[in-house]
Amino acid sequence: MIENYQTKYKFEMKLKTALHIGIGEESPIGAAKIYQNGAGEYCIPGTTIAGIFFDTLANILPDKIIKNKKLWLKCTQNEKDNFYGSPLIFRTSILGSKNDLIIQIRDRVKINNETKTAEYGAKFSYWEIEPENVTFDIDIYIDRLSIRHISNPEHKILENWIEAVAYSWQKEGILIGAFSSSGNGWAKLINIKKENKEINNLNKPEHYKDIFKHYTLEIKIGDEKDSYGTNALLIKGGDSHESIIDNRVIDGVFINTGKRVFIPGSSVKGAFSFFMEKYGEPDWAKLLGKDEKDNPIEYAGDFFVQDLFPIDYNDNHIIQIERHAEDEFTRAVFGTSKFNEERLFHTKFKGKVLIRKNDRFKPDEIEEMIKFLKQGMKHHLIPLGANSCFPEFDILGPYNPAKKEENNG
Repeated sequence: MIENYQTKYKFEMKLKTALHIGIGEESPIGAAKIYQNGAGEYCIPGTTIAGIFFDTLANILPDKIIKNKKLWLKCTQNEKDNFYGSPLIFRTSILGSKNDLIIQIRDRVKINNETKTAEYGAKFSYWEIEPENVTFDIDIYIDRLSIRHISNPEHKILENWIEAVAYSWQKEGILIGAFSSSGNGWAKLINIKKENKEINNLNKPEHYKDIFKHYTLEIKIGDEKDSYGTNALLIKGGDSHESIIDNRVIDGVFINTGKRVFIPGSSVKGAFSFFMEKYGEPDWAKLLGKDEKDNPIEYAGDFFVQDLFPIDYNDNHIIQIERHAEDEFTRAVFGTSKFNEERLFHTKFKGKVLIRKNDRFKPDEIEEMIKFLKQGMKHHLIPLGANSCFPEFDILGPYNPAKKEENNG
């Protein structure tokens, strides 16, 4: 006999990279706004969480375990002539108010595949929540008032599903919101409670399978080999960014969270895409999510790159540099062409690359692509940032995400 009305699970999540959940509206300065509730709090809608939950479940357990069950239909759609709500309830997650969070603008641009330059009118911006000490709860309830249409054995299955998803989110993490294939919205489960009691050790579900292959990506900004000079990286921040070390820079502030500089996953993914389209196989571009010429539909691809954070940074690594444009013939400086930029020296970054496991690409094809990418890294053929810095790249793995986390991002 079930006595309480609901079985309650609480997932404590930690945000690893910046988050954007848009509302389809631009602010006066042209940057897409973040979803807020009526109290002005930034939040993740319950519908978004539900979608990610069922997508995770469909990927970690075989179809024969879940999709042929009547319970799956009860949770995901109304059955014919039975109009009732799902027995699983996903509450909206509150992230905090504007005073609680660091909110900044990130600029992005779409590149024309033919010319490799920015498409006309394709630059866009959006507000995002920076990941500095941001944790949030995801509340999932099993509605026991729906017991009239779920049996006690089905109730147990729902508990197993929730704990299977929790196992995945603890092991592999979760991707939330827009642009998560190229940096944004990465989070990880750090604690789980059932009926206010901690579940310390989640057991690996039967028939469980990982969603991704996991790699560690390292980027080192340093001296070129054989005394060819010193690399200096600039990835410009958006309109809201200020210098992290209080430089009076107007034209080229290095992108940062307000507390840490970082390399956007979108910049890295774009650099990899450019290299593989130029030197590699055409199908590899599809893995990264490029649209096909005769297909107007774009998809994010199966190659996910996390925003990378530094592991050995200090304020002396950023230097403000004055630049100017010169007349090609006289070498004289144009009258209004002086500007300042920040450049980053001698810093190592670390992050993750995830490649989705599916039937579109065979494992040996993915390994061949990774091997080719490593060749480009070895020979310094992959430029990054403004004015084409050529850092050292290294991609390590695949590795087991259940073991000690291999980066500090």
